[in-house]
Amino acid sequence: MTVLLTIPTARLRIEVHGVAIIFHIKTAVNSHQKRNRWIPLCSGLKARADGFTDKFASFLGSSFAYLTIEERLLAIKFILANHDLQIPEVVVGFMAFIESQYDLLM
Repeated sequence: MTVLLTIPTARLRIEVHGVAIIFHIKTAVNSHQKRNRWIPLCSGLKARADGFTDKFASFLGSSFAYLTIEERLLAIKFILANHDLQIPEVVVGFMAFIESQYDLLM
């Protein structure tokens, strides 16, 4: 099962494949091309029923470094609004981490 969350007007896309989450960021292919493409920032990070590993939390923080503060807030709000996805293994730990990041950004 794949769930794709593309945050409108932002450069972050999230794909969920079972319990693996893949973050993509939109970036220019190179400086002379006008088209953008989605670059995977990380793949194969596995969620656990009791939450996410420290490696995942560290990665999420580094992936957010590519986004502006406004994009980070938009991404977090979008994910919070879509927390009812039919993938509870992923949502349990992800929501707790996202909520903690949301508080830090506010």
